[in-house]
Amino acid sequence: VVCLSVYLFYTARDVPTLPVSGGGLSLGKGGYDMQGVIAPVATGTILEVFSTALTMIPLLRRTLLNNNHLENIRTLASQVHYTPMYYPVHRASNEEWEIAKAQQESSVSLKSMTTTPLKHQFRTINDYANAYRSGTHTPTDVMKSSLRAVRDFENAGLNIFSSIIPENVLAQAAASDMRHKQGQPLSLFDGVPVAFKDMIDVGGHVICNGQHRSTCKSAHTDDPIVARFRAAGAIIFGVTVMTEGGVTPLGWSAHFQGPFSAYSPHHYSGGSSSGSAVAVATGIVPVAIGFDGGGSIRIPASMSGVHGLGATFSRIPFNNKTDTTMIKAGPLATSALDVGLAYELIADRLPGHFYSALYDGDARGPPPPHTAGFEDTQDLTGVRIGIFEEWFNDADPEVVAKCKEAVAVLVKKGATVVDISIPHLQWMSLSHGIKISTEFALGFDTVFHSNWDLLEPNTQITIGLGKTMTALEVISAEKLRAWTFHYVRDLYATHNLTVIANPTVGVKPPELSDEAKISGENNTPLTMKLLKYIFMGNFIGMPGYSVPVGYISEDVPPGQQKKSPLMLPVGFHMMANHWNEHHLLRLANALDMEYAEHRLRPPVFFVDALEKRTRLATWYKTETGGAVPVEQEVEDVDSF
Repeated sequence: VVCLSVYLFYTARDVPTLPVSGGGLSLGKGGYDMQGVIAPVATGTILEVFSTALTMIPLLRRTLLNNNHLENIRTLASQVHYTPMYYPVHRASNEEWEIAKAQQESSVSLKSMTTTPLKHQFRTINDYANAYRSGTHTPTDVMKSSLRAVRDFENAGLNIFSSIIPENVLAQAAASDMRHKQGQPLSLFDGVPVAFKDMIDVGGHVICNGQHRSTCKSAHTDDPIVARFRAAGAIIFGVTVMTEGGVTPLGWSAHFQGPFSAYSPHHYSGGSSSGSAVAVATGIVPVAIGFDGGGSIRIPASMSGVHGLGATFSRIPFNNKTDTTMIKAGPLATSALDVGLAYELIADRLPGHFYSALYDGDARGPPPPHTAGFEDTQDLTGVRIGIFEEWFNDADPEVVAKCKEAVAVLVKKGATVVDISIPHLQWMSLSHGIKISTEFALGFDTVFHSNWDLLEPNTQITIGLGKTMTALEVISAEKLRAWTFHYVRDLYATHNLTVIANPTVGVKPPELSDEAKISGENNTPLTMKLLKYIFMGNFIGMPGYSVPVGYISEDVPPGQQKKSPLMLPVGFHMMANHWNEHHLLRLANALDMEYAEHRLRPPVFFVDALEKRTRLATWYKTETGGAVPVEQEVEDVDSF
């Protein structure tokens, strides 16, 4: 075996791609074509062996790619007359820009909504602000309750944060106490805890990008997103766990041993902004920031039962990862209103920033962000929802049923469903995979060749595949990206669409095995299922939003002492045209009015910091054997 491996390593370094044969593919024609991919599935020792073999032997990598017929992307690209598209940026016409400016100036800021006009099972930004304003709570008391919950969760095995500094949190809370006592809060966010994905600089914290702790670096300044929250008086609560480099949408980090789903320790939370989603779902914070290169905000929002917005590409300025062409920022939150409040705070153009320069040479930047129409939820006449029926229905029946109920809610309020069709979804999806994996491989090139052993096996495989793809395949993917960009924009124009709707994730949250917890999981077929509906927003830069719309019941795994079934969240996804986040916020708010009252708090891990109650379910304590402290004072916060 060793001799054969050495032979293959040295003699099969230039395995050819498959020739273009046409395959009967004609650009712009054909029906629904999404199908699974051919790839092994592995965890544990098998994964480690498979990773070593795949990264060492080019023949295996190229064969795996050839088995999924990437040559069909070249076939389609040869028929595209657009130049390859690198950054998916739509530069609005002057009329579009001026309309957005007028809407920003005429619409009332969401900060004027001082109450949440619905019954909520989760604490919102306004709940915190009203509690401080009334004097019933102080930020310090609330932060102590939240810090205690994080400690108790970690003692019970749920790791949400990669970096948290309790004394820093309490110092910020004390400063907020004083401002509220003097009647001079900096904004609605003053004293409200906010968490940030481990991908941008948060001053005073170590930032790891989900990688091995030995590679972490100290951040001495704040990223623009963090700085905007800090200037508004928000409490910078901590940095949340993410998957290594954002490589997988499953959500589990073998390096940081977490997080699992807030709703079940036996299921994935969704990723890669997993910690941010779980921090919101468990009640630790009402809003957290994530980043989305392949659904990494919207997938964990769906699987963790919270709201999540992946904004238009280059809408929200941030500093790290701006050299990639897929990643965009956005908030995860307890409600559509909280998403909107965070969006208003962080979406304004930042003069001199790379994104402003990319848009128009930093002249005036993208169309101004706004939340016009947010409260217009009762009459949705004129809202047109594009649905590709075969695509929509290609999911677990329970998921489809829940999402069709959400469509019915919007239709009952006056929205119209419009039948649409999008050809070549399979090859668009794989083109997205080509782009993001090659960009990922470039970003990890140095680490891969210098500290290969510090990477998780699944990460090694992704880098290996990314560096195996040819320049011809990358440019073909960029040409298909350009065609898709124009085709979908034409769909919006031709049918006067407001959004295109689908399930967020077409399967119920997958189970998390004990083996996967140790070294991760490589499961490309499952990954492609998770990306089926949301890749488009990253591929062509359009904004997407996941709204929680119910739950699917699942029997408790054998041996677990719990009588009632698990209730796992379902998300409904909407994608709007470039720069039209306000449509997503309005429709998410309309759905929130219907669903908020019926949302379920996680039965296993949940804290209501305003009531100073931490939930650690009895069945979980029985399962692990031993008591977990439910109510403790946090006097020993320094030992947190």
